[in-house]
Amino acid sequence: GLAAVAWCDDADATAEPKEAPGAPLTELYPEIEPYKQGYVRTRDGKHLLYYEECGNPDGKPALFLHGGPAGGLSPMYRRFFDPGFYRIVLLDQRGAGRSRPSASLESNTTWHLVDDLELLREHCMVDKWHVVLGGSWGSTLALAYSESFPEKVRSMVLRGVFLFDKEDMHWLFESGASAHFPDRWERFTSIIPPHERGSMLGAYYRRLTSDDRETQLEAAKRFVEWEMSISNLRPDFDVIKRELENVEFFLPFARAECHFFIHGGWLRPRQLLDDAVKIHRGTAVHIVHGRYDLVCRPKMAWDLHRAIPQSTIEFTWDSGHSTAETRTIDSIVRATDRFRDL
Repeated sequence: GLAAVAWCDDADATAEPKEAPGAPLTELYPEIEPYKQGYVRTRDGKHLLYYEECGNPDGKPALFLHGGPAGGLSPMYRRFFDPGFYRIVLLDQRGAGRSRPSASLESNTTWHLVDDLELLREHCMVDKWHVVLGGSWGSTLALAYSESFPEKVRSMVLRGVFLFDKEDMHWLFESGASAHFPDRWERFTSIIPPHERGSMLGAYYRRLTSDDRETQLEAAKRFVEWEMSISNLRPDFDVIKRELENVEFFLPFARAECHFFIHGGWLRPRQLLDDAVKIHRGTAVHIVHGRYDLVCRPKMAWDLHRAIPQSTIEFTWDSGHSTAETRTIDSIVRATDRFRDL
C-alpha cells in the first residue's frame, strides 16, 4: 500500500518513494466496459454531456475528471479504480469527446463545468463523492469543485497539478518549456508569422476561433502536437501521430485549452491556492506529480501541498506529465486503493 511512500510533513521532506527502482509497480485494473451510458442536458440548455458508469453499481461513488480542458475520455481512465469497490462515474466535459456540440466554446468556463459536476452528482443520485480523481486540467477542476462544494467530496487524488498561475501559463506557451524542447517549439511556432510571436497564445487563439475550418484544423493539430510531444519522459511518436488523425480529439482539446488559457481560467490570481482553506480538513488529498513534468511544473504541486495541511504528495521520480507513465499509474492506483478504507 501507500506505506511505501515517505509522506511530507515538513519543508525539508523529499517526498520520494522509498522503494527501490526495481520494486514491482501497481498496475491498472483490467479493462472494463460501462454498465450504463447516458446523456444529461446542462442547466443552461447549451450542452448535452455524455457520461458513463463502470464497476459496482452499489459501490462507493468515484468521479473521474479528464484533462484538457476538453481532452475527453479514454477507456484507460476507468481502470484507476477497484471495480469491485467503486461505482466509477466518468464524463466528457463541455465540448469534449461524445458530448455535444463538439469543440463548442459557448458557455464553456470553469464555473459552468463546476456546476455541471453538481448537476451530474444530483442526476446520478450521489450524496457525496467518495473520491474525485483529476489530472492536469482535471486537477484544476477537482479543486474548483471541492472548494465550491466542500461537503460533497470525501477525498481527492490530484495528478499533474495545474493552478492557472500566470507564470505557469507563460512557461508552457511563451517561454520556458521552449528551452527544453527547442526542436518541438520550432514546429509549434513555424505556422505563426514572426510579427505575431509576441503572444503565441493570442496568435493560436485567433486561428482556433477562425471562421475558416482549415485554419482551425492546422492550428489545432500543431497546438496539441506541441503539448503531447513534451508530456512524456519518453514520448511515443506513433501514439501522437495516431491521436493527431482524430479530429474529434485534437480540435476540442486545442480550442478549449486555448480559450481557457486566454481567459486565465476565469480565476483570480492564486484563487485555487487561497481558497484551499475551504476544503474540509477531513477531506483526504493525495497529490501525484512527475518529477520531470515540463507541462505543469512540480512547484505547483508543492505549493498546493503546502496550502492543504492534510495532503500527502508523491513526486514520481521517472515521470513527466502524462497520466499513462508507469510510476504515475502506480501512485494513482495505490491512492485510490488506500482511500477505500476512508
